[in-house]
Amino acid sequence: MRTQLNYLLLAVICSVSAAGCRKCNCIDGDISFHFSGYSEAELSTITMQQYAAGANFNQRTDSAYLQNGIHYRLERKGDTLFLNPGESRLKLHKGSDYLISLPAANNNYRITGIEMLQVTDQCNGKTICINPVKSLRINDSLLDKTFPGLPGFTLTK
Repeated sequence: MRTQLNYLLLAVICSVSAAGCRKCNCIDGDISFHFSGYSEAELSTITMQQYAAGANFNQRTDSAYLQNGIHYRLERKGDTLFLNPGESRLKLHKGSDYLISLPAANNNYRITGIEMLQVTDQCNGKTICINPVKSLRINDSLLDKTFPGLPGFTLTK
């Protein structure tokens, strides 16, 4: 009887251990962007318009008018300005197209075709990993690259 109980206990421990070591699909997270070659004054205001993916910028689903010092802060590292948003509208997501406008710089960026690389990780019952960006189009130019450790991309002047 004691031997059977030991075998049962061993089977339960093995089952729990195996379930805890399984792989899970990571989730698609927010995609950030930053700017290269711009001054702080040129990034004083950012307008973002979100559109249904693949609708040729005809079906707007959301828009935002965002100002530096109110909705985000700029942080310079070399020639690149990073946005430190308190505003979730400064993040992009797979499944939408975006028009990002910089009125002070008279510049627009059309972001389309966002694809994420599906990865897996040890999950132990939780999904805690984020899929990296695989590719996207900026003004119809394909940016085909996985961003290791960086869930974003640079918009260059």
